[in-house]
Amino acid sequence: MIIFCSVVLWMQSLGHLSRQQDKSQHTMRMMDLSSLRVENKKEEDSRIKQYPKAASPIQQQQQQQQQQRQQDVPSTSATDLPRVLAIYFPQFHPDPINDRNWGANFTDWTNLRAAPRKNRLGVPLPHPADYDYYDLRDYTIRQRHGQQAREYGIDGFVVHHYWFYDPQYPGPNLHAPLEKLLQDGEPNIPFLFNWCAASWKSVWTGPAVGQTKAGTLNNPGVLQSQYWNATDRMVQEHYQWLRQFWIREQYIRVGGHPVLMMYQWFPESIPILKRLRQLATSDPDVKGLTIWMSRSGTHPDLYDISNLDDKLKGVWKRKSQQIELLHPQSSTEGPVWNTTVAYPYPNPWVTRALEIPGWCRNPLETSSSSSLRPIWASLEIPGVVTSFDNTPRRQAGKAVLWNIDKDPSKVVERFRESIRAAVYYETCCRPLSVHVPSQKFVIVNAWNEWAEGMALEPSTTYGTGFLDAVRDVKAQIRKEGCR
Repeated sequence: MIIFCSVVLWMQSLGHLSRQQDKSQHTMRMMDLSSLRVENKKEEDSRIKQYPKAASPIQQQQQQQQQQRQQDVPSTSATDLPRVLAIYFPQFHPDPINDRNWGANFTDWTNLRAAPRKNRLGVPLPHPADYDYYDLRDYTIRQRHGQQAREYGIDGFVVHHYWFYDPQYPGPNLHAPLEKLLQDGEPNIPFLFNWCAASWKSVWTGPAVGQTKAGTLNNPGVLQSQYWNATDRMVQEHYQWLRQFWIREQYIRVGGHPVLMMYQWFPESIPILKRLRQLATSDPDVKGLTIWMSRSGTHPDLYDISNLDDKLKGVWKRKSQQIELLHPQSSTEGPVWNTTVAYPYPNPWVTRALEIPGWCRNPLETSSSSSLRPIWASLEIPGVVTSFDNTPRRQAGKAVLWNIDKDPSKVVERFRESIRAAVYYETCCRPLSVHVPSQKFVIVNAWNEWAEGMALEPSTTYGTGFLDAVRDVKAQIRKEGCR
């Protein structure tokens, strides 16, 4: 036991001596390192003065995030406003297709004149100012439309185009004002065509010619079918008719190519659209074709559907046409369309005005969080509806009413909020995106859809309220910028 303890004490003594030596050596090393650090610091300071120190990868990422947050705030100068286009209906004139279906000299004015003075809510139906039931073949009317549109900040018309590939009745329909435009240039405003390729079905009040009873929503009669099995000769005839407009300076182009908008998604239309594009691409005066595909639905960034109740969400699922359905035609090629349009229609699940998305209103707060901010803004073109009342085409009790109020100022104000959200979005939110199109648009329904109560034109109910809203919103955003 004594021997063991002595050995332990001896080992402890050796350890103590060793630690003292180590401590002394460590102190000497620390003094040497301290002197070396001082010298190195002098050299480092000298180098920093000559060459900036490279940031570490983490520091670089932090610097990039800070720069991105600064860049994400749109410029306070908002001069790059979108072009606001109004859907323009050319059918206010006698035409053989309406004569066949509804009787000689029928126009939409026929239904509006025969409609009750007020709808079922007691709100007066809008009529053209001064009850001017015009004929669009008249040069002065079309000239007035162009002047009014330009005065109030409408940048162009989306003109409805009717072509059915009907072998019995070939060629265009409701087109007399368009061929007048080729002669006199009015309305003198940029325009593009919206091909309404849907079949016509009788769901209006009263039977069409040859019908024993009126069609209903559940059992509509077909007035005019669309024939998709078009021959190449038929498509070339269609192209030649379109071409005379596409080569005009007034016609709207994107990417150097004329724009053809489709009123609705029809898979059967793909072969025809492809052939039209082939013909346009091989034509040295046309050079290509830009196609906008409309869909029934709301713009994903301007109307949040997550808060819909179960009933409205069910309506949305049944009636909206999801972007995913507009899929490419095969695994080897992309879609025939260049972009989609949230077609401005009075969707029943839309119960409030469009809204600027939160990630755009507060970019500094949301830019660092990918869960709060999309990689890019939606590529879809937004659409805005004025108001909707199709009492002239339905029995008053069955009419669809949307954005209707006994106080006309409330109707105009809701439209003002929606058009502001859409114009602001295109002006200020798209710069936050990784994809910013060369041209931006907002589409309004409509300039003159009088049989459904959608009209920017001055009316007996709203005056120039809708036009004032467009003009004032554009002026406000241009003045105040993005904030």
